[in-house]
Amino acid sequence: MAASACPLRVILDEKEIRQLILNMARNGLGAMQPGGTLTIGARVIKNSPVLFIKDEGTGLDDNLLSQIGTPFFT
Repeated sequence: MAASACPLRVILDEKEIRQLILNMARNGLGAMQPGGTLTIGARVIKNSPVLFIKDEGTGLDDNLLSQIGTPFFT
């Protein structure tokens, strides 16, 4: 993970953000073939912090994509 030269202060629950990153990283690793790259980073876009997690998995089909955000959907 690379750090930017521009620090940004955010207020969040440390336990919850750790769990979020862990869950997203596990999901990404499970979606990739061995040897794939998982990238975790943060940047500022339009004065707002953005956390991103990118994997080299196949992605989601449109049916599954429409379910993102549904509680308890996996």
